[in-house]
Amino acid sequence: MTIQEEVDYLENYFEIQKIRLSSKAEIHFESKIDELSYPVIPLLFINLLENAFKDGAESIIKKGYIHCSLQLQKGKLQFHVKNQYENNEGKGKGLINLKRRLSLAYFGAHTLTIKDENGIVDVSVTIDKTDEVSHS
Repeated sequence: MTIQEEVDYLENYFEIQKIRLSSKAEIHFESKIDELSYPVIPLLFINLLENAFKDGAESIIKKGYIHCSLQLQKGKLQFHVKNQYENNEGKGKGLINLKRRLSLAYFGAHTLTIKDENGIVDVSVTIDKTDEVSHS
């Protein structure tokens, strides 16, 4: 899969969520990509977004937010999502699976950072340029 296909998928997902939740959350997605054919493993970031919407916007009583960005500059891929939540019932298998997929495809070339405090989750994934991608 190319980064362009990943961006297209994420943009479509955001558009659907905006229609569903426009009155419950401020939803923002931006991407800045300098190499549209850059290879990535398929659907790499979707479970982070699903968590942001499920634990954040869908459960929030008052207006919350989900802000997300995806950048690829000079071979360095950065994904960032930040959202409010009112009730985070725990982590499912999605995060475990993401960690495993990152480790298999980008061993030694990635970082995953999760900050969770005061009802705000801030997640970042950085992948350094790799010559070969395992499409696990």
